[in-house]
Amino acid sequence: MRLPSQRRFLLGLSLTAALLAVAFAIMLAVLMRQNRTVEEATRLQGDSITSLTFQLEREFLRLRSDLALTLRSRGRSQPDWEAVTLRYEIFLSRVELLRDNPSTFKLRTRSEYQELMPHLEQLIADATPLLSTPAPDGAALETLLERLYQLGPDVQALSVASTLVVAGLIEEHVVVLNVQNAQIRWLIGAQMLLLMLAATGLLLRQRRQEQEQAALQALNAELAAARDLAEEANRSKSLFLANMSHELRTPFNGMLGMLDMLGDSPLAPLQREHMQTARDSAQHLLRLLNDILDMSALESGRILIQPEPVNMRRLIGDVQQLMGSQAQHKGLEFVFEAPAQWPDWVETDPTRVRQILYNLLNNAIKFTDKGRVTLSVHCEPGPDEALHWTFAVSDTGIGMDPATLAQLFQRFHQIDAGANRRFGGSGLGLEISRTLARLIGGDITVESQSGQGSTFTLTLETPACAAPQTDPQSAQPEQPPAAGPSEPTPPPLEILVAEDHPVNRSFIGTLLERLGHRASFAVNGREALEQIEQQDFDLILMDIHMPEMDGLEATQALRARSDDKRHIPVIALSADVMNEAQERALAAGIDEFLSKPVQKQQLQQALLRWSRQRH
Repeated sequence: MRLPSQRRFLLGLSLTAALLAVAFAIMLAVLMRQNRTVEEATRLQGDSITSLTFQLEREFLRLRSDLALTLRSRGRSQPDWEAVTLRYEIFLSRVELLRDNPSTFKLRTRSEYQELMPHLEQLIADATPLLSTPAPDGAALETLLERLYQLGPDVQALSVASTLVVAGLIEEHVVVLNVQNAQIRWLIGAQMLLLMLAATGLLLRQRRQEQEQAALQALNAELAAARDLAEEANRSKSLFLANMSHELRTPFNGMLGMLDMLGDSPLAPLQREHMQTARDSAQHLLRLLNDILDMSALESGRILIQPEPVNMRRLIGDVQQLMGSQAQHKGLEFVFEAPAQWPDWVETDPTRVRQILYNLLNNAIKFTDKGRVTLSVHCEPGPDEALHWTFAVSDTGIGMDPATLAQLFQRFHQIDAGANRRFGGSGLGLEISRTLARLIGGDITVESQSGQGSTFTLTLETPACAAPQTDPQSAQPEQPPAAGPSEPTPPPLEILVAEDHPVNRSFIGTLLERLGHRASFAVNGREALEQIEQQDFDLILMDIHMPEMDGLEATQALRARSDDKRHIPVIALSADVMNEAQERALAAGIDEFLSKPVQKQQLQQALLRWSRQRH
C-alpha cells in the first residue's frame, strides 16, 4: 500500500515529465520558427546585394544618358553641367557603397566584380578632374561617354552575378539550416528519450525506496518492540533493585541497630571483638549495596544534583572528624591541611561532595597499612567570581602501576583482582565518585607510583553565595561522627512507630526506650490512624512500605484531618532509597526522611529537632 507522500511523489514525477515533454515540443516549434526567420534574414542579405548592384547599374545608366543628352544639346542651348555633376556624384556614392559594404563580401570573389571594379576606378580617376571644371572639354567628354558605353555590358554582367551570388547564399544557408535543424531534432529526440529513461529510472528507484521504506518501517517496529522490551526490562530491574534494597535494608536496620546497642552494653573483650567484626561486616555489606544502587541510579539518570548554600568549613570538618577517627582506629596518622581563609558560603550539592570525599578517604585508609593519610584543601578565586577548590587525598599505601592507573575508573575494576586479594570492595566506588564529580561541575584525577602511595585530586568550581536564613546544614551528614557526652537530648516523647517488620519494631522500641521515650506500635497505616484517633502523640515514626495501607497514604490521611493532630511531625523510616522515595514522601506531607539502617545519632538529632519545633 502506497503512502500519500509516495503517491504525491509519483504524481509530481509524472507532471514533471509531461511538462518537460511540452517544453521540448515548444522548443522544437520555436527552433522551426527560428529557421524561417534565418531564411528571411538570408533573403534580406541577398536583397541587399542585389539592391546595391541594381542601384549601381541604374545610376550608371542615368549618368551615361544625362551625359549623352548634355553633349547633344551643346549647339542648341547652354549645357546643364551641374545636373551631370550631381548625377556623377550619385554614381560615385553607389560605387563606394558597393565597394565598402560588408554584405558584398561574396560578390567580391566573382570575376565580374574583379574585372569591372578596376575599370570603374580608372573611369572615376579620369572623370573626376574633368567634371570638376566649369566648362569641360567636349572631346574629353565624348571620350568619357564612349568609355561608359563600353562598360555598360560589364555593369549589367555584375547585376547578373549578384543575382547568382544571392541565389547561392540562400541555397547555402538553407542547407546549413536544414543540417542544424536535423541535428536539433535528433538532440530533442535524444533528450526526450533520456527524459523517459530518467523517469523510468526514478520510478524504479521510487519503488525500491518504497520497498526499503517498508523494510525500514518493519525494522523500526521491531526496534520499537525491542525498545519496549528493554524499557520493561529496565523497569523490572529498577523494581527488582528497589525491592531488593527494601528487603536488604530492612534486616540491616535491625542487625546494625542491635549491634550498636550491643556495643553500648558491657561485654568481655573477646565478645566486643566479635561484635565489632560483625558490625564491620554489616557496614561493608551496606556500602556494597549503596554502590550498586548509586550505579543503577546513575545509569538511569535518576540522580539529581541539588545545589544549596553550603558552609564548606563545617562540611570538611565533619568529613575530617569521621575519617580521622577511622584512620586512627587503623593506626594511621591523619593529616589535615586547611586553607588560610575559608569563604563564608558557597553553592554546591553537599551530599555529593561528602560522598566523594568519604569514598576517596575510605580508599586511602583501606589501601594504606602504615604511614599517613592526608586531606589537603585549597581554595582560590576563579573566573566569573567563582571559587576553585582543590581537594587532594594522599596516602602512603600500596600505590599503583601505569597499567592499573589506565583501568582505574573502569566499572568493577579492582586494584587487587586476584583470587587471593586482601582488600574488598565492589569496584564501583571510583567510577561513581568521578561521575558525581562531573555532575557537580568538577573532576577527579590521580597520580600514583607502585609502592609509594597515591594522590587523588578532586577539583570543583563553586559560586559564592549569601548565607541562608535557615542553615540547611543543620541536619547531620550521612555518616555523622559519634555524639559527645555533652550532646543535648530531647525531652521524653510519646512516639507512635508504624512498622510492619518485627525485628525493626523491637530495635526501634529498645532504642527509643534507651533514649527515654515511650513508644507505641502499629503494623500498618490503618492501625496507625486508629491509634492516632484514640491517643495523643508527640511524633510519628512512619515506615513507607506496609500492608493494607502504606505510610504515604496514612500520612496523607493524617494531613487531611481538621483538628490539631494533622500537625503531628512525621519522620519516615524507609528502606526504599530508590524511585524518588524521598521526593514522594515529602510530597505526601512527611516532614523528614531517614533511610534505613537508621543510626542512633541520626534518630536522636531528628527527635531533638522536631521536639523543639513541637514544644
